Amino acid sequence: MAGYLHRVGDAAESMIQLVGTVLFIIMIVSVFYEVIMRYVFNAPTFWSEALARNSMIWVVVLGLSLGIRKKDNIRVDFIVLMLPRGVQMALGYLRIALVVVFATVFLIHGMRLAITNLTQTVTGLGIPVFWIYICVPLSGLCMLIFLAEALLKEDTSPF
Repeated sequence: MAGYLHRVGDAAESMIQLVGTVLFIIMIVSVFYEVIMRYVFNAPTFWSEALARNSMIWVVVLGLSLGIRKKDNIRVDFIVLMLPRGVQMALGYLRIALVVVFATVFLIHGMRLAITNLTQTVTGLGIPVFWIYICVPLSGLCMLIFLAEALLKEDTSPF
Protein backbone atom coordinates (compact mmCIF):
# COMPACT_ATOMS: atom_id res chain seq x y z
CA MET A 1 0.00 0.00 0.00
CA ALA A 2 2.80 2.41 0.87
CA GLY A 3 4.48 1.87 -2.52
CA TYR A 4 1.22 2.49 -4.38
CA LEU A 5 0.50 5.64 -2.37
CA HIS A 6 4.05 6.84 -3.01
CA ARG A 7 3.53 6.43 -6.79
CA VAL A 8 0.20 8.27 -6.59
CA GLY A 9 1.91 11.04 -4.58
CA ASP A 10 4.73 11.28 -7.11
CA ALA A 11 2.22 11.50 -9.98
CA ALA A 12 0.22 14.18 -8.14
CA GLU A 13 3.40 16.13 -7.40
CA SER A 14 4.50 15.95 -11.05
CA MET A 15 1.09 17.17 -12.25
CA ILE A 16 1.05 20.01 -9.72
CA GLN A 17 4.54 21.09 -10.79
CA LEU A 18 3.61 20.95 -14.47
CA VAL A 19 0.32 22.81 -14.04
CA GLY A 20 1.95 25.33 -11.71
CA THR A 21 4.80 25.99 -14.13
CA VAL A 22 2.47 26.45 -17.10
CA LEU A 23 0.15 28.74 -15.14
CA PHE A 24 3.07 30.75 -13.78
CA ILE A 25 4.30 31.30 -17.34
CA ILE A 26 0.77 32.27 -18.44
CA MET A 27 0.59 34.72 -15.54
CA ILE A 28 3.89 36.38 -16.42
CA VAL A 29 3.14 36.55 -20.14
CA SER A 30 -0.35 37.98 -19.65
CA VAL A 31 0.90 40.69 -17.24
CA PHE A 32 3.76 41.55 -19.60
CA TYR A 33 1.33 41.70 -22.54
CA GLU A 34 -1.03 43.97 -20.59
CA VAL A 35 1.77 46.35 -19.61
CA ILE A 36 2.93 46.62 -23.25
CA MET A 37 -0.61 47.08 -24.54
CA ARG A 38 -1.54 49.64 -21.90
CA TYR A 39 1.59 51.79 -21.74
CA VAL A 40 3.10 51.40 -25.20
CA PHE A 41 0.02 51.13 -27.43
CA ASN A 42 -2.49 52.80 -25.09
CA ALA A 43 -4.92 49.91 -25.73
CA PRO A 44 -5.54 47.97 -22.50
CA THR A 45 -7.06 44.51 -22.70
CA PHE A 46 -10.11 43.35 -20.75
CA TRP A 47 -8.97 39.78 -20.15
CA SER A 48 -5.32 39.84 -19.08
CA GLU A 49 -5.87 40.87 -15.46
CA ALA A 50 -8.46 38.12 -14.94
CA LEU A 51 -6.20 35.53 -16.55
CA ALA A 52 -3.20 36.56 -14.42
CA ARG A 53 -5.22 36.69 -11.20
CA ASN A 54 -6.87 33.31 -11.70
CA SER A 55 -3.59 31.71 -12.75
CA MET A 56 -2.05 33.00 -9.55
CA ILE A 57 -4.93 31.56 -7.50
CA TRP A 58 -4.27 28.11 -8.96
CA VAL A 59 -0.50 28.38 -8.45
CA VAL A 60 -0.87 29.41 -4.80
CA VAL A 61 -3.56 26.91 -3.83
CA LEU A 62 -1.90 23.95 -5.55
CA GLY A 63 1.48 25.08 -4.23
CA LEU A 64 0.10 24.83 -0.71
CA SER A 65 -0.41 21.10 -1.17
CA LEU A 66 3.16 20.72 -2.46
CA GLY A 67 4.37 22.49 0.66
CA ILE A 68 2.57 19.83 2.71
CA ARG A 69 4.40 17.02 0.93
CA LYS A 70 7.83 18.65 1.16
CA LYS A 71 7.24 20.20 4.61
CA ASP A 72 8.18 23.55 3.09
CA ASN A 73 5.34 25.70 4.41
CA ILE A 74 6.14 28.64 6.65
CA ARG A 75 6.89 27.52 10.18
CA VAL A 76 8.37 28.71 13.42
CA ASP A 77 10.20 25.74 14.87
CA PHE A 78 12.88 27.09 17.18
CA ILE A 79 10.73 26.47 20.30
CA VAL A 80 9.55 23.02 19.17
CA LEU A 81 13.12 21.89 18.49
CA MET A 82 14.09 22.73 22.09
CA LEU A 83 11.40 20.40 23.50
CA PRO A 84 11.99 16.74 24.41
CA ARG A 85 11.67 14.22 21.56
CA GLY A 86 8.39 12.77 22.93
CA VAL A 87 6.74 16.20 22.95
CA GLN A 88 8.03 16.84 19.43
CA MET A 89 6.41 13.58 18.29
CA ALA A 90 3.11 14.52 19.95
CA LEU A 91 3.23 17.89 18.21
CA GLY A 92 3.93 16.07 14.94
CA TYR A 93 0.72 14.07 15.32
CA LEU A 94 -1.16 17.23 16.28
CA ARG A 95 0.19 18.96 13.17
CA ILE A 96 -0.96 16.09 10.97
CA ALA A 97 -4.41 16.04 12.60
CA LEU A 98 -4.84 19.78 12.09
CA VAL A 99 -3.74 19.58 8.47
CA VAL A 100 -6.16 16.68 7.88
CA VAL A 101 -8.98 18.87 9.20
CA PHE A 102 -7.82 21.78 7.04
CA ALA A 103 -7.52 19.58 3.93
CA THR A 104 -10.93 18.04 4.55
CA VAL A 105 -12.48 21.49 4.78
CA PHE A 106 -10.73 22.40 1.51
CA LEU A 107 -12.06 19.24 -0.12
CA ILE A 108 -15.68 19.34 1.08
CA HIS A 109 -16.39 23.06 1.14
CA GLY A 110 -14.25 23.72 -1.93
CA MET A 111 -16.33 21.24 -3.91
CA ARG A 112 -19.54 22.86 -2.66
CA LEU A 113 -18.20 26.28 -3.63
CA ALA A 114 -17.15 25.09 -7.09
CA ILE A 115 -20.51 23.42 -7.78
CA THR A 116 -22.43 26.44 -6.47
CA ASN A 117 -20.62 28.66 -8.98
CA LEU A 118 -21.02 26.33 -11.94
CA THR A 119 -23.25 28.75 -13.83
CA GLN A 120 -21.45 31.99 -12.93
CA THR A 121 -18.80 33.16 -15.40
CA VAL A 122 -15.48 34.92 -14.88
CA THR A 123 -15.67 38.47 -16.17
CA GLY A 124 -13.18 38.99 -18.95
CA LEU A 125 -12.62 35.30 -19.63
CA GLY A 126 -16.16 33.98 -20.11
CA ILE A 127 -15.41 30.64 -18.46
CA PRO A 128 -17.39 29.22 -15.53
CA VAL A 129 -16.09 30.23 -12.10
CA PHE A 130 -16.21 26.48 -11.36
CA TRP A 131 -12.89 26.09 -13.21
CA ILE A 132 -11.27 28.62 -10.89
CA TYR A 133 -12.68 27.22 -7.65
CA ILE A 134 -12.06 23.55 -8.48
CA CYS A 135 -8.41 24.03 -7.52
CA VAL A 136 -9.45 24.21 -3.85
CA PRO A 137 -10.85 20.66 -3.56
CA LEU A 138 -8.07 19.35 -5.82
CA SER A 139 -5.54 20.83 -3.43
CA GLY A 140 -7.38 19.35 -0.44
CA LEU A 141 -7.35 15.91 -2.08
CA CYS A 142 -3.63 16.17 -2.81
CA MET A 143 -2.95 17.25 0.78
CA LEU A 144 -4.79 14.19 2.08
CA ILE A 145 -2.83 11.92 -0.27
CA PHE A 146 0.46 13.46 0.83
CA LEU A 147 -0.48 13.18 4.52
CA ALA A 148 -1.51 9.52 4.13
CA GLU A 149 1.82 8.87 2.43
CA ALA A 150 3.68 10.54 5.32
CA LEU A 151 1.75 8.49 7.88
CA LEU A 152 2.48 5.23 6.06
CA LYS A 153 6.17 6.15 6.04
CA GLU A 154 5.76 6.91 9.76
CA ASP A 155 7.03 10.43 9.12
CA THR A 156 5.45 12.26 12.04
CA SER A 157 8.20 14.73 12.80
CA PRO A 158 6.69 18.06 13.79
CA PHE A 159 8.48 20.03 11.08
